[in-house]
Amino acid sequence: MTISVFSVIMSILCSSVILFITSLLITHAKRVRWGSILLLCILGFVRLLLPVDFDFGKVIHSWSIYPTLQRIAEWKPIGGWTLARLLVGIWGLGSGICFLVFLNRIAYLKIVIWRAVFVPEGERLKSLLQQVVDTLEYRGNVRIVVTAEVSTAMSVGIISPVILVPKEMLAFQDEEILGILKHEITHYLRGDVGKQWALFVLTCIFWWNPAVHYLKRCIVDMLELECDERVCQGMTDEERLVYLEGIQHTLKGEPKKNIGLGMGFVTSHNARILERRYREALNPVKRYSNMVTALLAVICILVFAASYTVIIQPGTRPEKTSGVEEDHPEARHKKEFLIRLSDGTYVLVSEMKWKAYLSEEDIHNPAYEGLSVYEETKGD
Repeated sequence: MTISVFSVIMSILCSSVILFITSLLITHAKRVRWGSILLLCILGFVRLLLPVDFDFGKVIHSWSIYPTLQRIAEWKPIGGWTLARLLVGIWGLGSGICFLVFLNRIAYLKIVIWRAVFVPEGERLKSLLQQVVDTLEYRGNVRIVVTAEVSTAMSVGIISPVILVPKEMLAFQDEEILGILKHEITHYLRGDVGKQWALFVLTCIFWWNPAVHYLKRCIVDMLELECDERVCQGMTDEERLVYLEGIQHTLKGEPKKNIGLGMGFVTSHNARILERRYREALNPVKRYSNMVTALLAVICILVFAASYTVIIQPGTRPEKTSGVEEDHPEARHKKEFLIRLSDGTYVLVSEMKWKAYLSEEDIHNPAYEGLSVYEETKGD
């Protein structure tokens, strides 16, 4: 089992494909069960975090693309630093900046809560909240505050729910407010805020990967749709229409700064997701059956496992050398193998570089005993 710049490239490509397919399933397929989505996400991030080549993998030699990438990675644009090391440094620096932004958002959220006005007992808003809590049979403590710094009701609690309510919402009808508050409490009961924070952490780590950002947006949209579905269960058609009027009234409000760390009632103004919320609230979408979900899971696991069975390595040919480096027999701990060429000769590969051409007689030398032999394969 080895790790190289080429196994990292393979890992990035495979994981991006897995995460992109997950996003497409969320966006364009029927409602996929959370188990399948979670499994796909785990496989995608494990593939990204485990960029290794196993010894049982089939080696395919790249004759143009990978050798070019190797030369680019070994280029030293600044002092003795190779481009590969610089990219790793940029990755770390970018992640550090993203985490600072994340912490800044948390601090801003605390300031918003501190500056907000807590709703006392007996107030209309508090009474409506109590009706929702009783309906959902929630026995914990719920804090509700009114603020001018948000444009939509928002649940921001992970351990205990805190609901931010914009001042404009106080003018809504009681039925609309009941639907909005039920939506926010349901977000807390489903753990959606914690899921959103976990997605933020992943995007901070893999900020350079567009597939991760796209996946985050798709999952957040899915959380909103599923919360709508849970809230609308048991509602009459008239009650569903009143619930959707709450979305419409919220959209008419003045846009405010998006805190980005809470599950809001209407945080996305994207026409596509709004259209889906309206359509699926009135006509709930059936989920895939357990059989289809199991089939998806099996396919994903097989694809994940298959991605480790292929090893792509560079296959550049330097000028023919007269022999093997003198210190080669003592370098058995390094990654080495032999490639049998179509003309019957052999090439010694050490640390992903071609070291020497060998004849049939040469490879019987004790120095080469135990080395794996691969047939020459045309890659790209």
